[in-house]
Amino acid sequence: MSVVTTLSSTQTSPLITFTNFNPVKLTRDNYPLWLPQIVPHLRGRNLFGYVDDSTPPPPSTVSSTIDGVTTTSPNPVFLHWTKQDQIILGAINSTLTEKMLTHVIRCTTSISAWTTLETLFTSQSRARTMQVHYQLTILKKGSSSVADYFQWFQSLTNSLATVGQPLNDFEMVAFLLAGLRPDYDPFVTSVTTRVEPLSVEEIYDHLLFHELRLEHHHSAIDLPVIGAHYAACGGNSFRPYRSSHNSILGAPPTGRGPSRPYFNRQSRGRGRNTHSFPGRGSSSRPVCQVCNRVGDIALDCYNRYNESFSRDSPQLPQAYLSAPSHGPDLNRYLMVLPLIMSPLT
Repeated sequence: MSVVTTLSSTQTSPLITFTNFNPVKLTRDNYPLWLPQIVPHLRGRNLFGYVDDSTPPPPSTVSSTIDGVTTTSPNPVFLHWTKQDQIILGAINSTLTEKMLTHVIRCTTSISAWTTLETLFTSQSRARTMQVHYQLTILKKGSSSVADYFQWFQSLTNSLATVGQPLNDFEMVAFLLAGLRPDYDPFVTSVTTRVEPLSVEEIYDHLLFHELRLEHHHSAIDLPVIGAHYAACGGNSFRPYRSSHNSILGAPPTGRGPSRPYFNRQSRGRGRNTHSFPGRGSSSRPVCQVCNRVGDIALDCYNRYNESFSRDSPQLPQAYLSAPSHGPDLNRYLMVLPLIMSPLT
């Protein structure tokens, strides 16, 4: 007895199932996100050939000849292939929303369902590509953070990659830098003048650091800014003390004769004059900076020019009165500084 087999069956491998398979459901708008989830699962199980036609179905039957009689029987390899194909089709359908499922409801194989979805979204790829390019052209950082700006930029570039139109590194860097605000111009100049180009990820790291530096400089307030504010207010943002001769505290007195500004005289008569500081109550009395006497001032103190006089207290005198100078008066500026800052806060 002779047996001739024209197509023999081969040993089949176990069926591969999908466990813990919960990707994002496919909608009309998230095909670029859905595709990268499905393809790795199929390639990792050596099943992508079922959907790209690189693993075509085997013949459904096999023929065998026994003693000159040819018989036909079902091919077990085809049965195994059909079972595996149906498992893949069920996995694909489980990732579709109800609206998307209506497009593949008549598909009986995994390759037909895959091709239908691919055609459905590829037909929109040209219009989508033009739209994404336009969005990249008008994309601006504005007041958003660097992290938000870069996330939106990446979503647009990823959309181009999923439709087969990825941008190269040079184009991505050009689009990314073009949307920055003018205060990022020094950063853009440093990137564009480099001999060795930076990757998009490296530029993103530098952008985050540059953003921190900008926030630091914008929140800092220094003395030149305060002085500029005082000049812009015309010097009227505060009211310094004025003397009976109408001279500003700390400023050189004008007119003839010795000036006794800085204090308003409260009483006249015989004996030592008493003075009080403006803005204080009538019960407040000054303390002499020379002899530490209450009710006396350094201008009238008789120990002012007494070189043999020594103070009992080791406390150093504080300059309420200063000699006129031709240069800028630092003491005056420091005394009025809190008053200048009050309108800013």
